Amino acid sequence: MIPGKVTLRAALNHIAAVAPKWLRSWVPEVWFERYSTRIEQTRLPKNKAERLAWGHQVARDGRQLLEAVYDTQAPPELGNLPIIETMRQIWLQKIAWIDDEPVVRDVDNAPPIADKIESPYEPEARYAHKSETIWRGYRGHFTETCDDERPHLIINVVTSTASETDCVQIQPIHDDLKAKDLLPSVHYLDGGYVDGEILATVPIDYGVEIVGPARPNVSHQAKTNQGYDAAHFQFDWEKRIATCPEGNTTAYVSDLIDNWGNAYVQARFSARDCKPCPALELCTRSKKKRRYVSFRPQAAHKALQYNREQQQNPEWQERYAKRAGVEGTVSQAVRRCGGRHSRYRGEAKTHLQQVLVAAAIDLIRVYEWLIGNERAATRVPHFARLRGAA
Repeated sequence: MIPGKVTLRAALNHIAAVAPKWLRSWVPEVWFERYSTRIEQTRLPKNKAERLAWGHQVARDGRQLLEAVYDTQAPPELGNLPIIETMRQIWLQKIAWIDDEPVVRDVDNAPPIADKIESPYEPEARYAHKSETIWRGYRGHFTETCDDERPHLIINVVTSTASETDCVQIQPIHDDLKAKDLLPSVHYLDGGYVDGEILATVPIDYGVEIVGPARPNVSHQAKTNQGYDAAHFQFDWEKRIATCPEGNTTAYVSDLIDNWGNAYVQARFSARDCKPCPALELCTRSKKKRRYVSFRPQAAHKALQYNREQQQNPEWQERYAKRAGVEGTVSQAVRRCGGRHSRYRGEAKTHLQQVLVAAAIDLIRVYEWLIGNERAATRVPHFARLRGAA
């Protein structure tokens, strides 16, 4: 979608407050009809072609405003307004100009989602989705104690933009805990925080054991439990040779970087071996009739495979059940303290709000503990309780 009225209107309102005479001296009269009202009070064209034409007009008006602001005749302070820089970036991120006509940038020609500004009023906020939840803003990461005989208290809060993955926060979380001399011997983590690199490095760098479910293998072979997924391949790390379940070895091995900046090793088998192989259908759907297999670096790969095996054991699952209490913390933060809606703008103030939410929860829990109230058990729905009942 062409960046629209919201951004341009925000810029015009800021300029009107700073340099009203300059703006009034040249602004087209029709702009007052287009941009005086809020977007929700505007009746947008219903026809697709008319909507596109309307969006193109907004894009041209925005470029005209930026050209006027950066002209030598404009008040110099206008170019330093944060809203102007925000608008400039939004126009660059979303519009390409071809033959002096605005065109929405396609995915291949646009910046990553993590860099895209979502709102002129909140330039630090970013887009994210998790399962069926979609939001624009930030993420809060709570670290909570889980001793059996003591109240469970939140001892650290990290705030990040919504587009940053949970795994990226492990280092700042542990750095914060180390600085406070609060590093645990065991850290129970949600699956979003666990990957091979973390499993391999955190015990060495921080002396902390990680207990959390690694994300599953998402290949179609692993999902259907039919065929050869990566776990069926052997890799000789010293010789850098991969061997498939049928005994064929790799033609090429390359060190690559994925879209998230993670290193991996790609092993490519020869089509001369793959095409005549009787197990080809179990191995790949590739039209090239050859198999490509990716491995994380050695330490991360081994740690990931080991963790995936361990998390299938009932003993591991019983141990990991200790982490279930943090879901209650999230619920308490949301339901009792409104923790899912920021009352402020900007990451710094949102972080302050999350710290205050954590402090409020801790005060409530300390009070409950002092008066002898036991922690509530995880609620089980009435219908679920009937399972196994006589």
